[in-house]
Amino acid sequence: MRTHRRRLIALSAGLALAASAQVTTSVAGPLARATASDIESSAVAVTGIVRSDGQPIAGADVVATLWPKADVRARIPIGGEVKLLPVAAARTDATGSYKIRIPATGIGADYISDGRIDLDLTAADKNAVITQSQSVRNAPSKAGVSSWASTLASASEGPPRIDFDLTTGFVSDPLSRSIRADATTWAMTSGQPGRNNISQRRPWVDDLVASARTGQAGLAAQAIGKAGYNPGPAAYAPCKTYKTETKSVRETFTKVQGVSAAPVTIQQDMYSAHTLGVAASANGKAGSWSVSGSSTLTTGASASHAYATARNVKNQTNYGKYVQTSCAGGTKHTYRPDAISVLIVSAVEVAPTTKFKECTPYSSGRYVKSTQKNLTVTGGVDLDVIKVDAQAGWTTHTSMTWEPKGKKIRLCGSDNGWSAARWAGALPG
Repeated sequence: MRTHRRRLIALSAGLALAASAQVTTSVAGPLARATASDIESSAVAVTGIVRSDGQPIAGADVVATLWPKADVRARIPIGGEVKLLPVAAARTDATGSYKIRIPATGIGADYISDGRIDLDLTAADKNAVITQSQSVRNAPSKAGVSSWASTLASASEGPPRIDFDLTTGFVSDPLSRSIRADATTWAMTSGQPGRNNISQRRPWVDDLVASARTGQAGLAAQAIGKAGYNPGPAAYAPCKTYKTETKSVRETFTKVQGVSAAPVTIQQDMYSAHTLGVAASANGKAGSWSVSGSSTLTTGASASHAYATARNVKNQTNYGKYVQTSCAGGTKHTYRPDAISVLIVSAVEVAPTTKFKECTPYSSGRYVKSTQKNLTVTGGVDLDVIKVDAQAGWTTHTSMTWEPKGKKIRLCGSDNGWSAARWAGALPG
């Protein structure tokens, strides 16, 4: 593993760099206040429940903050400031439920990529705070109404659900639910529990809520044509965030399994989606890191390779390390994926899988698996300080192909027939 480490420039001397790294939005005009009904008409981006030791909390705050999109983050220099933009706030009802509403149009170009946004969801009661990362994407509009959906599910499933427990630290999100569904049988490496770092509520949370309400009103007003929204300095997150390191790591994104009579070709095309874990720590020290959600990237190139054995296939991914500072109560360190830099950089030979749900014999033809969700690889990305998870979908942008050469083989599926299964492999006939 090759790691590019650089020393963080003293922040007082790095303000010039930070200024050069600032991102901008693509909208302009005066900030206009939207009415409550205007905000209620915005699309639901995330929903869920906030609890304390299993019991729902009424009146807890939930805030959504936008990160700049991945290619903007990748261009920010070491020591440069990252402008986080709070865009929505909600308060839980008597059942602990919340809905984060964000207009599906009008988000600045530096914060949205192919209809996808990267959010930090911060949940807080009067005592504790947890932050979880999540990507959401524009879903096809129905009857002219735009909406959001999870990057890990079909649009028909609607916006992602993220549940917080502010006492135990457990967070349930789409990726962790995939792990619970798949890990017993299909995980390839041991991952981490879904327990997040809990911190004490500080005054910066109230500032974050206020900024988010301003951003939410501005975006909602713009979405209905009342005014443009040009966030000023006060609109950004009250705690400054700086990029301190770029780390090159390898992502195990799937296992492929071919045989000599039918090698398997793994194909990644442009826009292949990969959802990768985010890690966070209050102090950046060993042993203090926890899983803190996920972020979805898409590939900017294509690659393919054929294998006649079982292999764990890896991409090279660049993770940025970010430090949030200038807040009472200390700092926060985060590793989040910024780019998939090399496709199929290696493929480690492993023992073949022999236990499948269903197998079908073939001796000729061409068979392509390009549908259904891929298995989640728990611990698929090793950040040294912690292992986080990875999941790639089987779409038209990612596929496996087998072409039997006249000898009988079997194509087998992990939890169904091979074409409908989350993972498939070949066995000798």
